[in-house]
Amino acid sequence: MAAVEDDRIARISSAIRVIPNFPKPGIMFQDITTLLLDPKAFKDTIDLFVERYKDKNISVVAGMEARGFIFGPPIALAIGAKFVPMRKPKKLPGEVISEEYSLEYGTDKLEMHVGAVQAGERALIVDDLIATGGTLCAGIRLLERVGAEIVECACLIELAELKGRDRLGGKPLFILLGRALSRTYECYSKILFSPNFRSSTKRITVPKIRSFSANNSKKLSQQNLKDGFQDDRIARISSAIRLIPDFPKPGIMFQDITTLLLDPKAFQDTIDLFVERYKNKDITVVAGTEARGFIFGPPIALAIGAKFVPMRKPKKLPGEVISEEYTLEYGTDKLEMHVGAVQAGERALIVDDLIATGGTLCAGIRLLERVGAEVVECACLIELPELKGRDRLGNKPLFILVSAV
Repeated sequence: MAAVEDDRIARISSAIRVIPNFPKPGIMFQDITTLLLDPKAFKDTIDLFVERYKDKNISVVAGMEARGFIFGPPIALAIGAKFVPMRKPKKLPGEVISEEYSLEYGTDKLEMHVGAVQAGERALIVDDLIATGGTLCAGIRLLERVGAEIVECACLIELAELKGRDRLGGKPLFILLGRALSRTYECYSKILFSPNFRSSTKRITVPKIRSFSANNSKKLSQQNLKDGFQDDRIARISSAIRLIPDFPKPGIMFQDITTLLLDPKAFQDTIDLFVERYKNKDITVVAGTEARGFIFGPPIALAIGAKFVPMRKPKKLPGEVISEEYTLEYGTDKLEMHVGAVQAGERALIVDDLIATGGTLCAGIRLLERVGAEVVECACLIELPELKGRDRLGNKPLFILVSAV
């Protein structure tokens, strides 16, 4: 067992690169996006976490925005726990509690939905990295304010010299990688972003989960799907999504998928339906748009054996990027993707939680087509049909699970 684990740790370590002077001079940024381009190393990462936590009666996996969204959901699905997103200010609709924190390159605040976690629940906090420990401390305080028990904090990487674990007040901290990281990242990052690199297409099975109960929320109308999906799965997914009026600004009726994530069965149904559609379509790239696309994209990518490519807001991705501007239902923004993450000729799926005006998906399509990828389909959980977003996608196929009233 030790030899197998060492092999997995070495593979994970070698799949991470370091970017100097990001996001500001003097910061050596540990870039996990290269890990996501290697389906085997990404699966190894999730497997190691799941092996540690599957028998610890954990009912809550809390993930930090945004990279904690990549690792938290696959772990939660595999161990049968709800996934609770902890987000930056004004990103969560409805009633929230918040905690301020400092981090290695500034200050910020973390928020969590009121009612998402109940007193007495056993919780795991997941993030990609611990530096000064500010983010994890904020997450611990949020969960303890509602009476949850913190079983452990789990990170892929620790920057030990910043002594973040000393700030956790005795809470257990599990780190997957240590010294092995610095020995191997330089060689592998050159290989990973070379023109000759191709990700594995080996099929990977995501473990089934046990069912938990969750608060029911406002029901969406069921879409007439042509693919013969089971009505009970669609109904369960629909009923787990709530509607929040006047968010993020007056007049917007916000479709809140966070309540779906509190129902492990409905969340698993969602991923299963996507996987059943895409598992035999020779897709090598699953691109997810920040931030809610990070929740759904990684489990799908893991299950079909594809690389996961995050598409992020400006100045969030280290290294060389390409970008596309877009409009959305309540403003304008820009989407960026790493140069070299996707190769010409690769078959790509774009995943997001919702299509409204279609601006985000259009930007994602343009990014992928600029590097010569074939966009097989865009996939969303929810469509707001009155905003006619699908009309902006040209001839690109769009797959939707449920349609909002």
